[in-house]
Amino acid sequence: MKLIGCDLDGVCSNFVKAFFKISNRRFGTSYTVQEDWDFTQYTKAEVSAVWEEIKATKNFWQTLDPEAGVSRLRYALPKNVEPVFITSRIPTLGHGVREQSCQWLREHFGITHPFVIVADNPANKIPIVKALDIQTFIDDKRSTIEEMNTAGLRSYARLQPYNCKTPFPEGVVPVEDLNEFLKLELNETAGQ
Repeated sequence: MKLIGCDLDGVCSNFVKAFFKISNRRFGTSYTVQEDWDFTQYTKAEVSAVWEEIKATKNFWQTLDPEAGVSRLRYALPKNVEPVFITSRIPTLGHGVREQSCQWLREHFGITHPFVIVADNPANKIPIVKALDIQTFIDDKRSTIEEMNTAGLRSYARLQPYNCKTPFPEGVVPVEDLNEFLKLELNETAGQ
């Protein structure tokens, strides 16, 4: 069995759309594009207020829409490939983060028994990936992508407006979406 590592938010699920739905309603703005990792279109206090609302929303993580370009997750995984979803989401009201994430994957992709791990901090993803002997990982957070690459893992960058203003280091493979990542990985797997 080959394990492939996937982040959830910004790769599979559209967290940015949900964030802006809350922030635009609260602050009378009309943003749709996250320009940088920290949502600096807003003050720190405003960003904090949005996070507080997210924490107070029952089963928030189950409400997210899928990102564009994720259909291969439902239809194109061979039996010898299992995605491991490693995320660093914060707890919200309702079910735990893992349970919400699993339910979301079942609902949107028909994955009966999703393999989801919740890391307390994005930096903790690397030891998890290494412990599970995952050789490849896709993420949207630039620092995580670069740390995975430095750690010797095959690293894919899910291109987003907030992470591609400068070139990625050698060895990082930029992809437009999860479908492109899976196509590259599945073609490699098919040849093994």
